This record gives sequence, C-alpha cells and structure tokens, in this order.
Amino acid sequence: MFFRILLLLAIVWPALSLAGPLTFDDAVRLAQESQPLLSGRQAAVRADEERAVAEAQLPDPRLKLGLINVPYAPFSLSSEPMTQAMVSIEQTFPGGDKRRLRGEVAQANAAQKTAETGEAARMIRREAGLAWLDVWYPQHALARIQALQQEYRYQIEAERIRLATGKGEQKDVLAAQVQLDLLQDRGSEFEAQSAKARVALVRWIGADAAKRELAETLPVLTIRPDVQQLVAHSQMATIDKSIAVLERETALAREALKPDWSMELGYGARGAGQTDMLSVQVGFELQVAPAKRQDRQIAAKLEELDALQAQREDRLRILQAGLQSALAEKQSLETRIARYRNDILPVSKQRTEATLVSYRNGKTEFSSVLEARRAELDIELQLLALQAALARSEVELAYFAPEGAQP
Repeated sequence: MFFRILLLLAIVWPALSLAGPLTFDDAVRLAQESQPLLSGRQAAVRADEERAVAEAQLPDPRLKLGLINVPYAPFSLSSEPMTQAMVSIEQTFPGGDKRRLRGEVAQANAAQKTAETGEAARMIRREAGLAWLDVWYPQHALARIQALQQEYRYQIEAERIRLATGKGEQKDVLAAQVQLDLLQDRGSEFEAQSAKARVALVRWIGADAAKRELAETLPVLTIRPDVQQLVAHSQMATIDKSIAVLERETALAREALKPDWSMELGYGARGAGQTDMLSVQVGFELQVAPAKRQDRQIAAKLEELDALQAQREDRLRILQAGLQSALAEKQSLETRIARYRNDILPVSKQRTEATLVSYRNGKTEFSSVLEARRAELDIELQLLALQAALARSEVELAYFAPEGAQP
C-alpha cells in the first residue's frame, strides 16, 4: 500500500505543482531549464572542444600511386628498365607550433562560447523576470478595478432604491452607471495588456506554464551590486575570452612565418628482373612574399586586438552607466512609494470617507462621492504601478550583480 501511495504521488505531484500559482522564482527557474537558446550554446561549446582535439593533430598522410618513366613512342611498360609502378606515402608537418596553437585557438573559442552562455543565462533570468512582472501588474490592477466595479453595482442598486422611495435622484443613478461603464472599459484595457504580456512570457517559460495564475506577492530582491564588481560581469568575461581568442590567433599568425614541410617515402617496382627502387623526398613551403602575406596577416590580427580592447573599455563604461542609472531609478521609486503609502493614499482614503459622510448628511452631491472614490482608485493603481516598477528596477540591478548573487 505504501508503495502504491508513492507511485500515485509521483504521478499526481507534477500536475498539482503546475496548478499552483506561478511565482517569480518559478518563472526564472523554468526559463533557464527549458530554454533552447542555452542548450544550443552548450552544444556549440562542445563542438569547439571536439575541434580543439582535431586541430592539434597532424594532417592525414597522402597515399600516392602512379607510373613513372613510361615511354610513349611506342608506349610500353616493359621495354625500358627505368619504368616503375610507384607507391608512396607523403606526410605534411606544420612548421613551428602551429598544431598546438590551432588546438589552443579552438579551445579559446570554446571558452568564449562558455562565457557567452553565461551571459545568455543572465539575460534570460532578467527577461523572464521582467516578463513575469509585466503580467503581474495588469492582473492585480484588474483585481482592484473589479472590486470597485462590485462596489458601484451595490451603489447603483442603493440609489435605485432611494429613487423609488423618493429620496434619490435619477442623475445619481446615471452618474454611477457611467462610472461603472468606464471602469469596465478600463478593465478591458488591463485584460488586453495582461493577455499580451502572457504571450511575451510564453517566449521564456512555455505556453503551459504561462497560463498559470501569478502569485500575489512581488519578489523581494535585496541585491545591491557595486561598480567595482562589474569587471567580473559576464559581458566583460565574454569580451575577455574574445581577446584571448585573438591573442592565440595572433600567435598562430606569427607561426605562419615558419614554413610547413613534408616528407615522402616511395617504393618503385620494376619488371624484367630489374632492381626495385626506394625514394625519399622532402618538400618545403616557399614564402615568396612574406611582407605582403604573413606580415599583413599579423598586422591585421594586432589591429583586431586593439579594436577589441577599445570595445572592452566602452562596454565597461556602458555597464557602469547602466548600474548607476538603475540605482538612481530604484532610489527614486522607493521615495515615491513611501510618499504614496504614508501621505497620498491615506489622505485620499480620508477624503473619500469625509465625502461619503457629507453626502449622507445631505451636504454634498453623489457625484462628489464617485469622484473621490475614482481618485482613490487612481492613486491605488499608481502605487501598484510604482511597486511593479520598483521590482523591475531590482531585476535590472540583479543583472549587474556577480554571478553568485543572481536571483
């Protein structure tokens, strides 16, 4: 019985977990687990690692078969003692350390792609988190609007009762109905925004997971990266690995000044009782214009290296500016949220209560109550938007953090 229960849980548990609310952490995790971009990059890394082994090997030897010293007038294979059926093996040997350096270039390419994979994973975490937040805001804004819609329905019913008893006015019923219609239209706008955001979320976590309801709470990210840590950022690591590739390629270009050479061993079989022949040949690559070929290739690699060094400095400045901007944005949002929570929203609620009391005492019109409640909703939605924006800024900050501090 115990094992049957375990088997049932093993079957049912995935479905139960799928039905639960989709948290921010769930979205980030699913994006990395099921992202084809990462698996494709990992395959490219393995390809370069395999290539590194192959590039370090000697070229395949060449087998040569042929006839030599054959008279053509008249054609005969046996009239001349020097006619031979030849078989030979030729092996080419790259000059200098070309074999080793070619393997190192391929290995450096693998390291570069590994760094690119790390940057892609970091980017996926950020984009999946931002996509989750893009769904969270309209979903919760819609819930606030729907709650107020229900209040308006109750209020319309109350005003109709007041109208039937001669204590109310038709214009109050109509005013409430207009506000309800406007709220429904606003709700439709958020529904469309939510649907569009879910389509974007599918890009990162798949269609099934993107259909789940989102968790109520926003993620709590307390990461505060330092500018000095940006030299270890995955973008910088990618450029550093690219520089390492160019350095290996430059060293290989220098080795091109050392010519390749080859050796050929041959055996010639002669007929008519003649002695067979052995032959040995050595060949060398002739560099007839190194100033226009090999030297120019070295110069080209050095220029590429200078260009990449400049790109590295520019990339570091971009990261520094992005981090400073994200920190400033977070500080501004925290200040605004505190102002809305501590000052603006409480005063708006007090205004709504005071207006409602004044209306019940017959000192103000019903339209003032509707306007106060609508203003309170606008403030609530603005606070909700600021909270979502703060979470977005924290996700952006996490992108600049060291790898171990990623959400």
